Amino acid sequence: MRPRLTIGNPFGPDTVATGGLLGLGLALLFLGYLMAFAATLDQPFVRSAGFAAVNTLGAGVTAFLFQPVLNRLVLGRRACKLILLHPLLAAAFSIIWYFCTLAGYALSPDWLDRGLKAAPFAQGALSWQIFQGVTVYAALALFTAWRAAVQELAVLRRSSTVTSPQAAAPPSGPAKPPLSASLLIRCDREVVPILANDLIRITGADGYSEVVTRQRRILSTTPLSRFEEMLQSDQFVRAHRSHIVRLGAVAHAEPAGNARMLLHLEDGERIMTSRAGAKRLRELTV
Repeated sequence: MRPRLTIGNPFGPDTVATGGLLGLGLALLFLGYLMAFAATLDQPFVRSAGFAAVNTLGAGVTAFLFQPVLNRLVLGRRACKLILLHPLLAAAFSIIWYFCTLAGYALSPDWLDRGLKAAPFAQGALSWQIFQGVTVYAALALFTAWRAAVQELAVLRRSSTVTSPQAAAPPSGPAKPPLSASLLIRCDREVVPILANDLIRITGADGYSEVVTRQRRILSTTPLSRFEEMLQSDQFVRAHRSHIVRLGAVAHAEPAGNARMLLHLEDGERIMTSRAGAKRLRELTV
């Protein structure tokens, strides 16, 4: 599941823009209700406007309640889970909106004298209300997904354009040589040059390293961890805690069980990888 984005300032420009879009949606919903009530109901325009306001207010309250629910339960979920989750949330959204609307109708101007009396919708009106609830929920879910995508895109753009001090600073460690370069390997009191492209493997044990090339074997006093720092990561892989292998020297590899792999090297030797080393090799496979 991917990480959820959060906004540090709840009153920042992003939140203001989001509130503006939601406010525009509620205004359009109010206008649609007003036009429908004015065209179909034989009553004063003010009463139709009151009915439209009650329905719109119920939608706004329900959307306000469901926004954090969508952020927590929907964003980052897999499609197979969303197929089951969205219908349940849409039904809940419709029911909550329906009861909010009933409560709004119950608050008539003389409710202090008459009390709260909410008459349930007729069958046709109830079906239409459920349809509206599902439609508005779908619009809210799409808006939530779009807003999260815009936020994630903005974060990626900022991270790609802003250069960190660590990236701008020169590397503190030794430069990694290209494969055509020579490596100077300490062997007792001597320093032996070899070509990186001639390396087959390097095996470490007890503070020493055995460097195996196409022409020779060298016992070096340089630890294996030092070789790992020096060699290019895209051409050499730490196949095991005790082995570094040049990818070009691998003749073929085969599964060895328990998430490990058996490497057949070009000199005829075979090396068993660790589970972590096998994972690194699979990540480099195209």
